[in-house]
Amino acid sequence: MANFGVMSTNDDAASCKRYAVSKNYWQDEYLQYFVKLSERRTPEINRGYYIRYKCVRNIVNQFLSITNRKCQIINMGAGFDTMYWNLFNENLNPIHGFYEIDFPQVVQRKCYCINSKQQLQKCLTGDIKIDKEVIESEFYNLFSADITKIDELNSILIEKGIDKNIPTLFLTECVMVYISIENGKNLLRYISDNFPTVLYSEYDPINLNDRFGEVMKQNLRNRQCNLLGLHENLKSKITFLKYFFKNVNAKSMVDVYNEIPIAEKQRMEKLEFFDEIELLTDLLTHYCISSSFNDSLAIGFKS
Repeated sequence: MANFGVMSTNDDAASCKRYAVSKNYWQDEYLQYFVKLSERRTPEINRGYYIRYKCVRNIVNQFLSITNRKCQIINMGAGFDTMYWNLFNENLNPIHGFYEIDFPQVVQRKCYCINSKQQLQKCLTGDIKIDKEVIESEFYNLFSADITKIDELNSILIEKGIDKNIPTLFLTECVMVYISIENGKNLLRYISDNFPTVLYSEYDPINLNDRFGEVMKQNLRNRQCNLLGLHENLKSKITFLKYFFKNVNAKSMVDVYNEIPIAEKQRMEKLEFFDEIELLTDLLTHYCISSSFNDSLAIGFKS
């Protein structure tokens, strides 16, 4: 059964990203075709989403560079993400395909947006199929699947043309936290066992056993969003990932923020007045990003 509370988090994320883009934290000409500009977001929210976007995009860019784009990307729980269109616009799309997976209801809404906007369709090439529940093209594919049902997921990926021997990047942003630890184990075991040259990137909340975390968890519970796959802290997250991948890199987002070059921080500070850095620090302390990999082809993921 679809979790409408979890699906609604897509709308929240897309709205937050759209507002941050409108404030020039980063450029994205395609987001406007999926979500309207909504009410004002606070500076710490805008900066938090910018740092999240920048981290994920850096991981994607490095993966594409080290594989010379001879790879495939699978974005699970993609929502209204616009990564494919931006990569295509920059001539950086993976040669073996960009695949997006989500709930059927989310996929249907995204299909409608793409089908109704020429600006989005012009980034699709080859034999193109667009209907209410699926999009197929030379480089971009959008479809629904239940990522907790491994046999079903595997069958769909094979049907869509996934080659397990090609270097593959799996992306999840605020996805694993909503599925049970056991289902998460099954999914990561499937990825690790079936894709010998694979990079897995995950962005999720952590450290929610404080006042900030309790408020966040209660707000999500009120929306029927249960954090079934929540890990206590960064250490437990790393330990968990090491069961499936030979190499694991993970950081708290506050550590990522502290490593941002001074010039980039100064650019952000000019976008909006913001003098309560502790609000941003508190927010970022409760999220982490990880990149884990197995590199059977020795193409250099460790670099």
